[in-house]
Amino acid sequence: MTLAPFLSALSFSLLLILFKSVKKLNLGILRIIGIRSYSMYIIHFVFAQQGASILNRYILNQWFESEVRLIISFLVVVVFSYMLSGILHRYIESYFIQFGHRLISKFQSA
Repeated sequence: MTLAPFLSALSFSLLLILFKSVKKLNLGILRIIGIRSYSMYIIHFVFAQQGASILNRYILNQWFESEVRLIISFLVVVVFSYMLSGILHRYIESYFIQFGHRLISKFQSA
């Protein structure tokens, strides 16, 4: 039996409860996650496949049971994806969004 579906449902439910109960979190955190979501989506594959594999093989496998390794790997993937997505959004994604706006403006004015 795998814990992934259960952990996904649990984390979603807890986030839903958290965002409903704390009003200030609704806009700020969700806005940041929304802005970074595409960059997070693109980059998380690298950490999920390569990073978690290396982490499990060389570090976690020696000390933790499989369920604990899964939780630690999940948290590492989320944290590193979030951090790198900020950099990717700022220096790559934002540039191409602005480029797209300029390109559309040129076609509309022509």
